[in-house]
Amino acid sequence: MVSKKRGKEHHNPEIKHQQFWAGLAIIFLISVITIITLIEDKGITGGAVQNIAYVQGGKELTNGVHGVKGVEEYTLTLKETIKNGQVVVEEDATIPFDQPYYSKFKVTSTDADKISTISFVLKAEKEELLRNGISAADVRLYANGEELVTTTVEKQNLIQEEGRYVYYAAAASQLGEFVIGRYTQVVEEVPVEETVAVAEPIVEETTAAPEKEIMIVAPTTTGKAASSGISTVLVNLSWLWVTLVILIIAVIVGLIVRRKQK
Repeated sequence: MVSKKRGKEHHNPEIKHQQFWAGLAIIFLISVITIITLIEDKGITGGAVQNIAYVQGGKELTNGVHGVKGVEEYTLTLKETIKNGQVVVEEDATIPFDQPYYSKFKVTSTDADKISTISFVLKAEKEELLRNGISAADVRLYANGEELVTTTVEKQNLIQEEGRYVYYAAAASQLGEFVIGRYTQVVEEVPVEETVAVAEPIVEETTAAPEKEIMIVAPTTTGKAASSGISTVLVNLSWLWVTLVILIIAVIVGLIVRRKQK
């Protein structure tokens, strides 16, 4: 009878419950570890370095970024399958840029040729932009020296402190060097049309031949006729003087006679 009781004690239900809960805890831990691994593979947790275990071609891979100024997250579009790859995002102040900028960084990967596009969500502090001489409307993303189309976006479920930030979206066709900088307006040079001077036709001035003036000249006496005219004038003058003298003498004689008669 004693042996039978001892055999029954080995089948205590409390021990079975403990074993059940222990097994359930082990399964839960394994599930948590698996989920974390899957999340890391999908790039949701972020980080400057992203290890890619396996992603099929044609899929997108999104990764949040921490520790790189101005980069909130990026999304890779793959054209080929990547196995055991890696993507690195890191700041690089040596990238040449001759305009005011907010941040400089580069993106590299062991499988860069398998990535068709990389899309960014950028995050910039408004006050720091102004301190750097950049207005929120003039922010652009430059990829390998070329300006990209950069648009503002609205983030959902923002906390109150994040109202001091502005968010942008831009996409590039390849990895490389990136600059969050100020928009530079390019002044296009208007080509100056060359004016060809057209020579005006030279009009030759023709001087008209002077009209011949017809002068009517009174016939002049020449020779003996001219001398005879002059002598005639002198004769007439002499007779005039003789007549005056005679007239004066006659007057004087008349006065003398008149006095004598008195």
